[in-house]
Amino acid sequence: MKNASFRQKLLTSFLAIGILPLLICTLLMLNIFRLSLTRSAADAAETQLDAMSGELSGLLSDCETVMEKLCAEPAVAAALDRSELDEQRVYSVLYRAAAPVLGGASLSVYGADGRQLYSTVRICVILALLCTVIGVVLMFALCAISAFDSATVGNLLVYMGLWLLPVILLNFSLKR
Repeated sequence: MKNASFRQKLLTSFLAIGILPLLICTLLMLNIFRLSLTRSAADAAETQLDAMSGELSGLLSDCETVMEKLCAEPAVAAALDRSELDEQRVYSVLYRAAAPVLGGASLSVYGADGRQLYSTVRICVILALLCTVIGVVLMFALCAISAFDSATVGNLLVYMGLWLLPVILLNFSLKR
């Protein structure tokens, strides 16, 4: 810098005077932003944790209510003792009692030997798997024969709706 002209020394000092505070402010603002973001993320996580805890508590209390209803039902007790095997009645009681928790949980009744005797989702899962396999094979066949006009969104919605009908009818017939 000794050989630099007065103009270059002046320009260099102005740049240093202008850039140095800018760098310090940038570092401080980044640190403030990082702390604010960390605090915001912690608050959001705590809020979500409280909400999930409340929902889980509500679901568990609903499950407890369902269990109390099932314990008080003579048809379920008779089915567990294997003295009476009226499956239609047991499924009806099971679905009626489990109605509050069916959106958040499945319900199964196990015997003393640990085998699953009744479940609220077994038939619906079998229907869903069957629908999936048939749908994949059907779409493969339509694409293999180049029938792309048949594989429209409307046709797929009709297909899904038709497979939804047995599940709906099954649920209504078991809730009697």
